[in-house]
Amino acid sequence: MSGLFRSFRHKNYRLFYSGQIISLTGNWLQSTVLGWLVYSLTKSSAMLGVVGFTTMAPTLVFGVVAGVFADRWNKQKALIGTQFIAMILALALALLTITGLVQIWHILVIGLAAGIAGTFDMPLRQAFLVEMVGPRDLSNAIALNSIMFNVARIIGPALAGVLVGLIGEGYCFLLNTITYSFVIYALFMIRTERPVYVAAGEPVLLSLKQGLSYAWENPFIRNPLLLLFGTSLVMMPVMTLMPVAAAEMLKGGPKTLGTLVASVGAGAFIAGVHLAGRGSPRGMASIIASSSVIYGAGLILFSISRNVLPASLMLVCAGIGLMRQNVGTNTLLQTLVPNEFRGRIMSLYVMTFMGLAPLGSLFFGWLASIIGISWTLTIAGVWVLVSAVWFINHIEEMKKSVRHMAEGHPDPGIAQWMNTVV
Repeated sequence: MSGLFRSFRHKNYRLFYSGQIISLTGNWLQSTVLGWLVYSLTKSSAMLGVVGFTTMAPTLVFGVVAGVFADRWNKQKALIGTQFIAMILALALALLTITGLVQIWHILVIGLAAGIAGTFDMPLRQAFLVEMVGPRDLSNAIALNSIMFNVARIIGPALAGVLVGLIGEGYCFLLNTITYSFVIYALFMIRTERPVYVAAGEPVLLSLKQGLSYAWENPFIRNPLLLLFGTSLVMMPVMTLMPVAAAEMLKGGPKTLGTLVASVGAGAFIAGVHLAGRGSPRGMASIIASSSVIYGAGLILFSISRNVLPASLMLVCAGIGLMRQNVGTNTLLQTLVPNEFRGRIMSLYVMTFMGLAPLGSLFFGWLASIIGISWTLTIAGVWVLVSAVWFINHIEEMKKSVRHMAEGHPDPGIAQWMNTVV
């Protein structure tokens, strides 16, 4: 098997993929319905920001430390544990909602617990990929994962728009609970044949310091993370505020919200197919830069849209830019980072991807309540464009750092290949 689906020749990856796509669909179903439930309970865009902050704040607090353990733990067993915890939390939310007892503080507590589990789950998940497919198919597996994520982002919100009116929020959360059983079963069935790297038993703080030093001293790691650091202030808060955009900008309801979220997913799916079909991770810095510009411009144009069709088209463009940027960054990092640092660098990726989102959710939720959703989205788009300009001006620095690293590699062929990644 070659081309777009070449990672599927690995049985372990096929198992992981099939279980994960079902579970992620349930996750998007729940997150879309939850946003509508919170807005229905509170009528507050600021409270949407608070819920987003509570769910994602653990990444900011524990994100880097989670990477140290991702380099030490058996990733397969640890993933089973994090998924089981998430399933129990989804069940608690479902039962509270079905019985009519749910209050906003329940949602905040469950979101905080889910955020802690997710903080450890995400770097484990990223670092586990290379153990399932090996380094040769890693870039393809990363892109296929983005396709999986965004197929779920299309299907989940679309189901939410239909099911929330038919069966209610609580039973939507119950459906999500059931979907976790598929990914847990798949993880139990995986048989990892590749050697698993386990970091030496040095103190946690020393491991943490070594990982941070490696990331900062290498511009091909540092600069993409700094770009992601900036754009993450915008990315998740924009999704958190989608219920406000659907209700206030477009005068719609749950179906409109589902359409908007699915539009982002459709754009990201298109980007994922393009990246998965590439034969190599060549030229990732240029992809990251151009994609950031597309994402920022798409947000600005979405902010001035007042009808569902043009708004959806702009979000498709934003989704293309967003996913190309994120997958490009992930691919660049995982392609060039040594195995002994993989978990820690992936935790930095997750922390920059998700960690600043809580602060962004609070800020943009507050800002939307002051100046309105349209102007808030415009400011978010401008911020992304400014971040993109900074990154473009630092690409040459990244290329020099990769050339310096490649000079010391004993294999001239690999050294030459490394120079093409940036």
